[in-house]
Amino acid sequence: MNFWGILGDFLEFEAWKIDEEKSNDVYFAKTAQKRERVYYDCNRSGHYTPQESRQRHIKLQGTRKINARCPAGLRVHRTSINVTVTYVKTHVGHSKDLKHLNIHPEDRKMIAGYISMGLTKQSILEKIRSSWSEENFHRLHLTGNQDLLNIKRDFRVDANVQRDKNDMISVESWIDEMQSSSSDPILFYQPQSGNQPLMLIIATTAQISMFNKYGGNIIAIDSTHGTNDYDFQLTTVMIVDENR
Repeated sequence: MNFWGILGDFLEFEAWKIDEEKSNDVYFAKTAQKRERVYYDCNRSGHYTPQESRQRHIKLQGTRKINARCPAGLRVHRTSINVTVTYVKTHVGHSKDLKHLNIHPEDRKMIAGYISMGLTKQSILEKIRSSWSEENFHRLHLTGNQDLLNIKRDFRVDANVQRDKNDMISVESWIDEMQSSSSDPILFYQPQSGNQPLMLIIATTAQISMFNKYGGNIIAIDSTHGTNDYDFQLTTVMIVDENR
């Protein structure tokens, strides 16, 4: 099955791609770019090439590569006006096994944020699994301790490492680092001062795009307290897309 459509800009395309991947438990990796054209292929495509210096054995579930090419993929044409997408949805040569999917990059960013804010492993896993249902079950819900360790390593965040013995200075140091990065997720920061409470709002580019697109429909807010010794509230804003 093929799909062809026009989106407003590349930001809207990225938000659409993320939603499509997470909804259907697939992932399309960028494989080539030629000027204004970008190509994404199913992550199961390709051949597994063992490395002679490999120290570890292949995982019990085997390699994700199918030693062939899956036809599913995206062909994107960017212009100054819009983005045209040709989408081949049919996967061939493999089933949609969650064991061969990594946690989606957007979900990894979310988890890295939880870790950096000091949530315990158990709190993070409970928060993730609370959204599980028979109708809503994705790779994210299989997150385990090893996934959290990998995310800590890859994002270089660790709730057990203080940048300064003063927690407020430690938080401000992290915020300064995020605000100087190319993918700054800090939308608003209000430091604690007198009767003024600390307030920190975080959202990725894709989350902002999805909120702008669907936020006029239904907005849900979930707050969790007791996530650390300061009893700060962690509030999550959620929206409902067309798949409700």
